[in-house]
Amino acid sequence: PNWELVQNFGFAVPFNPYDRVLVNVTFDDEDPKRLSSELQLLNKMGVASFIKRVNNNNDSEQRTKYSLSIALTLSDACPTVLLAANRIKLLSDAQLAQMSVQQIVFMDRVIKQAQTGQKKSNDAGMMTTEDVNKLKVLELNVLRSLQASLD
Repeated sequence: PNWELVQNFGFAVPFNPYDRVLVNVTFDDEDPKRLSSELQLLNKMGVASFIKRVNNNNDSEQRTKYSLSIALTLSDACPTVLLAANRIKLLSDAQLAQMSVQQIVFMDRVIKQAQTGQKKSNDAGMMTTEDVNKLKVLELNVLRSLQASLD
């Protein structure tokens, strides 16, 4: 990666395909039941082996956090796993219990399908406009949290 080249040799390679930036997504243990649900979903996604347990020594209560490091590269500037991990963090407890891993990972597709499905018919099994709007707001919050972690 370019940071190693700059640090060790004083130059960087433009458009270096091996360049990367690590972004950490942290899960707190404030609500143990919620944390368990989040970690189970991450395990189903196949990323549990990349989660590190981090002790927060600054906290008088000795809280434990779990951190997932995700690499952003030129070829994958916004990995699906980064979006999914942030979605998991921002879902309400009810949404977390209700949605499958596939729905969380591909939430943008779920929103689009729900919108086109509503135009065709409004069956009881379809998502309501309110549900779709909640998912859209969640997606905006995911993007905002990503932006904040990169600033």
